[in-house]
Amino acid sequence: MGAVAKIYFDALPESSLLEAKNWELALKYLNNPSSKAFAYLYAHKAELEKKYDASKVNMYFERTLNMAVYAVKRSYEKNTDLKEAKEIADAIRKIQTKPTAGAATMLAQLDLIEFAATKQWDKFAAKVEAVFADNNFPRKPGFVVSAANDIVTAAPLKYTHAATKWANQLEKNNPDLFTSIQLTDLRKRIFKKQGKTAEAETMANKAQDLRKEAMQKKAMTPPMMKD
Repeated sequence: MGAVAKIYFDALPESSLLEAKNWELALKYLNNPSSKAFAYLYAHKAELEKKYDASKVNMYFERTLNMAVYAVKRSYEKNTDLKEAKEIADAIRKIQTKPTAGAATMLAQLDLIEFAATKQWDKFAAKVEAVFADNNFPRKPGFVVSAANDIVTAAPLKYTHAATKWANQLEKNNPDLFTSIQLTDLRKRIFKKQGKTAEAETMANKAQDLRKEAMQKKAMTPPMMKD
């Protein structure tokens, strides 16, 4: 469906893309940032916000771009559709020219995805360190925890020390319950990879207790990571 939508919308006159009929169709079917039509719509985002529901416009672009980044990551991890993944990543970099909070996160994510795919773990770790040094970086805990879990999943054993360091740094900032659960799950995975069974079991029990606490408080909990 996405491939057909890209062909269809890219064949339309650009001036017609802002018309109500085509905009409604784009909301439903146009989900590829490498589409010329998507780039045109994104460039005219302010105009779309004036003509239509601004919250719906912003939600569409945020959802589409986030899903595209996720798709790029899955392509590199599974080593499939790499040509299309690179096209999408290049397109996102091209349209994210304004230094917005969302752009900073997406561009950093794409860097990490490509560093991991090419096993450039030193560059991967350096990028995470740069994020830590950036006081204006949005949603830093979630970004760092995700990067640390990628290190545990795919990097050589020696890089688990970097993941431990990041966990300790986040812990110092008095994280909320959701992040505390994430960090405990992360430490469990680190210990397990390092062969420290007892320590991993301790973290597993702690994570279970934290999840029970979250349930009692009716708070959201993160999904459990595979070891």
